Amino acid sequence: MKRQKILINLIILLVAIFFAYQVFSYIKIEDDKEKSSEIYRQLDRNSLKKDNKDLIVDFSYLKNINPQVIAWIYSGDGRISYPIVKPKDDNFTYLKTAFNGTKNIFGSIFMDYRNDSFDDDFIMIYGHMTKNETMFGSLNTFKNKPSYKDFDFYREDSKLRTEAVMAGIISGDNYINPKDYKNFDKRKEFFDFIRKNAVFDTGYELKESDEIVNLVTCSYERKNSRLVVVTVKNNM
Repeated sequence: MKRQKILINLIILLVAIFFAYQVFSYIKIEDDKEKSSEIYRQLDRNSLKKDNKDLIVDFSYLKNINPQVIAWIYSGDGRISYPIVKPKDDNFTYLKTAFNGTKNIFGSIFMDYRNDSFDDDFIMIYGHMTKNETMFGSLNTFKNKPSYKDFDFYREDSKLRTEAVMAGIISGDNYINPKDYKNFDKRKEFFDFIRKNAVFDTGYELKESDEIVNLVTCSYERKNSRLVVVTVKNNM
């Protein structure tokens, strides 16, 4: 009887710890969500000006906050509008670090550290999938029928436009190193792999002169999945 009582008390304690952890996690997520939104609202207010359909980005302001900034991404529907950073040594730091350097589970939009720049033939850019459609949350629309396909990348000295031609859901276990895709045959192999797993496909056929910018985020249809939106450069 005493053992049974101890076991019941232990179960009650474990359940209480579990629910306390769930409550703490929820509070932490909500707090980080608000802080993240405010960080990027301020960046938007203080570093962006609109000139007709174009943006003027104050990179001096952004670099004072984070010298690793390399561009500003702006989607055709305006829901993705963020600075892009490029870490030096890993792809983990900015998963939980906001643009201003504070710890935040919503993180930042960042280029793969193994890429050199936007001049590469094959680029990986990462951002979190979120329920409130901040960061790369709105890329979810590519699982159905997106209302836009274009993305603008504003750099200090130029503007790059890309167009989404395909999106696929793949396993996060796939090892993708941008440096392995300098050869067209390798890029075509990747392109065909995404096509086999496509949830959005314009039917575009990759050309040897094409340069690819991949937008990558999590996807939750199955465990450890990634949504990859394949866009092709249109240099301006």
